[in-house]
Amino acid sequence: MTKTVILAAFLSLALAGPATAAMTPDGKMIPVPEYDQAEVFVKAGAFEKAMPLLLETLRRYPTHASAWNLLGFMARKDGDVEKAASYYERALKVNPAHLGALNYQGHLYMETGQPEKARANLDLLGKACAVKCPEFLQLKERIESGLSGKYAD
Repeated sequence: MTKTVILAAFLSLALAGPATAAMTPDGKMIPVPEYDQAEVFVKAGAFEKAMPLLLETLRRYPTHASAWNLLGFMARKDGDVEKAASYYERALKVNPAHLGALNYQGHLYMETGQPEKARANLDLLGKACAVKCPEFLQLKERIESGLSGKYAD
């Protein structure tokens, strides 16, 4: 694979957005309906309905960073700090600039008394967002407020 093809594949993944599609080995973006439905369930707080859909997404597309991120979000909201940390790390291993994972991992750091790590994530978000994106602003507000504990998003 030439550098141009690799760069084109990376750019198409980045521009397609992190959530609703997966990239095939040949660089094509395809929709992932299981992920889309899981995201709806997570937003509604129906984690038990989202879980099998996210696991199916990851069975089919193990490098779906947004699915790893949602698993981390659900684990964090359920109070399982270790699982949440592991899932966020998996998401960031797949995509080190994943905005959602950087944001939510930063929230996890605040909840576990690690504001210096949250600030490091904020710096990474600042570099990843051309304009200050919602993920950057949410984490910045959380850090500035000094909120910690499970009660905060």
